[in-house]
Amino acid sequence: MLDTFSEEPFSEAFEEAVVCGASFACAIRTQESLLDLLFVGAQAYCFTSGRGLAHVEQILEILARPHLRGQKF
Repeated sequence: MLDTFSEEPFSEAFEEAVVCGASFACAIRTQESLLDLLFVGAQAYCFTSGRGLAHVEQILEILARPHLRGQKF
């Protein structure tokens, strides 16, 4: 889970979490399992890879997109 709400414009913890997610995506055996990436904000999005679905390269592209947003109350 990546929390994109932050009062800071840059967060080292967020960057490390993205790297951790990318490492996990590269390490799984996609022929034997499925990996779901869920993004929830104003709308929910689910991206699935493995077993003939999206490839690791596509998952890495998706993981490269999130960025920090200011928290609104």
